[in-house]
Amino acid sequence: MTNLDQWELDKLSSPQSKVALQEDRFVILPCGSTEQHGPNLPLFTDTLIAEGLLKRIIGQLSKNNNFLILPTVCFGCSEEHISFSGTISLRRYTFESLIMDIASSVARYGAKRLLLFNCHGGNDASLKAVVRDIRRETGIIPYLFNLYESKSLQRRSIPMDLHASCIEMSFMLALHPKLIGNKTVSSFNITNSQWQEKDLQLHVPWKAEEMAPDGVIGNPEGASAELGEELITSVIEELLSLLRLRPNRKQNR
Repeated sequence: MTNLDQWELDKLSSPQSKVALQEDRFVILPCGSTEQHGPNLPLFTDTLIAEGLLKRIIGQLSKNNNFLILPTVCFGCSEEHISFSGTISLRRYTFESLIMDIASSVARYGAKRLLLFNCHGGNDASLKAVVRDIRRETGIIPYLFNLYESKSLQRRSIPMDLHASCIEMSFMLALHPKLIGNKTVSSFNITNSQWQEKDLQLHVPWKAEEMAPDGVIGNPEGASAELGEELITSVIEELLSLLRLRPNRKQNR
């Protein structure tokens, strides 16, 4: 196996996976989506960001085998984007059942800890609900890391950034610059929208086409590969700190 293969469950044989799953590793399930990201980013943006961040983490933990990465869940809850071509959305109960079945499967073979590494905002509510069921029904200890709720991104004062905008575009410029489409898409002023949640007394589900006709909700003008690299470094440091891991050092379990 290559250095990368040893971290990925689907690259292992069944006997190898049996050993790996019983080693008390953090089993990581990356969660993304397949949905519109305007004319500037590919449908697979959330999935590519999830996989790209985890590969960077692997690079920093080359002497540590405390992770085992599952194949990425590349379809999620994307109902707000369903009017745009290419979006594939799962019903909430379908998505939650899928996550529950995956957790049950790895628990059956000895996994003790499951990290749900989510890089699609539309999955947040379902994942927060299903982790309770995972803990109760499987005995496995689930952890949930929602990228866009992380301190690394929340402390950034990037105005008008909700979807396919500055943050996501910066991630993609750093990870997959050749997949960037139109780099001069227009911005949409979220603060002028009737759907801006902070101005409402009730939660009202929004549709992407009501926010912006081209699906880009925010201002992508400040996006850069440099900002993307800063965000990647910050997110990785935060996640490793939460998991009490340090790059290239032997860990005590």
